Amino acid sequence: MYVILFSGGTDWVVVRLVTLVFVLIACLRLLPGKNRQVPNYRPRPGRTSAFVFGAVVIGALVVSGMYLVRTPPQPTTVAEPSRIAIPTVTIPKLKVAPTTQVGIFVPGATSTYKRVAAFQNLTGTNPAYVVYFSGWNDPFQIPLANEAAAHGAKVLVQMQPIGVSLGSIAAGASDSYLKAFGQSIENVGHPVLLSFAPEANGPFYSYGCGHSSAASYRAAWRHVHDVINGVTNDVTWVWDMNRIYSRTCPLTARWPGSKYVDEMAVDGYWRGPGDTFNSTLRPTIRRMWTLGHKPVLLGETGAKNGTEAAGWIRSVFTGVRMTPHMVGLIWFNSADWLGDYKLQDNPAALAAFQESDLVMSDEQYTPPINQRALEYLGEDRVNARAQLIMERTAVSGEPASWWAYQASAMNELFLEDALGEGGA
Repeated sequence: MYVILFSGGTDWVVVRLVTLVFVLIACLRLLPGKNRQVPNYRPRPGRTSAFVFGAVVIGALVVSGMYLVRTPPQPTTVAEPSRIAIPTVTIPKLKVAPTTQVGIFVPGATSTYKRVAAFQNLTGTNPAYVVYFSGWNDPFQIPLANEAAAHGAKVLVQMQPIGVSLGSIAAGASDSYLKAFGQSIENVGHPVLLSFAPEANGPFYSYGCGHSSAASYRAAWRHVHDVINGVTNDVTWVWDMNRIYSRTCPLTARWPGSKYVDEMAVDGYWRGPGDTFNSTLRPTIRRMWTLGHKPVLLGETGAKNGTEAAGWIRSVFTGVRMTPHMVGLIWFNSADWLGDYKLQDNPAALAAFQESDLVMSDEQYTPPINQRALEYLGEDRVNARAQLIMERTAVSGEPASWWAYQASAMNELFLEDALGEGGA
């Protein structure tokens, strides 16, 4: 009886007990007796054995069912897996030097470097690039290159083939000029960035979209590249295109090929309310990325003096800083027929420029990632995995920020370590 009532726990004892009482009462009423309080009742001795047998069978079935009603099994408690023990030591905040740099274009830099120095005093930054525009058959500006190198900067030459056909250049008609230009660079002995026929996807110049064919542009670019590289190895070739908009030609048609390009550049300015880095420049950068995975430079940018200039500066500098392989930007500190971009004429824009990430010192700048996790996993290990993730996702055509790759790398490495798959 004890086994029947208490097997499987005490939760069902009352139910079993009540059921057992009712079974006993039912069985007793099945037995024959003299006083059944039923009219015309008379005993039937021949059926007594059948009643008894039926009562026993019913009782056995009910008792068996009661025995089978048990308390549902309780869930098994699983021990919590051990966690990775992160050391509780004080880790100094890591400092990561900026990988992107600021350059400038100021009118008259080829005449005197004082104009570049004035920009440095104005903004508090030492330009990494000094840009000048070179007409066809103009010699290489040796004094500017030497002065820039003395101040830790590189010259970026925008070589514009105006007044000459691309076909004649590709056919070798200007080889003597190109060799002399290259020899001057070689004699100076400083690295130089050279952009041939910039913004050729736009309709602005005689060598551009709608004026010269894409085939003639590619042929001329490759020929200029080969002739100058035959004289000097100090040139970094920058393929500089205008941002994509309704009047530009496809970039693909004017892509010279990875063999002929070291860096890529996109030119783009603030043109209207609501313009941002993402809306104005990122589509072109994304398209360039699909052509060749090269370092990207914002070759020209600026904002007309007004209330939105400061917002454009913050948006552009943040976008450049957060985009992998963007090595810097060139601020067009001048004026053209579209407006005045000079920082000295707009105090709010100047303040935004001075406060930007790109002009902060190494001590001021810290990337927005978990420094303790980076230290724990090992910076070299995280960066190596981040590089692999970036290469895996490069086919999407849109690079994320480097810190996004680092964050993904840290997630993967922590998971591998937890599962015992990573190793030190």
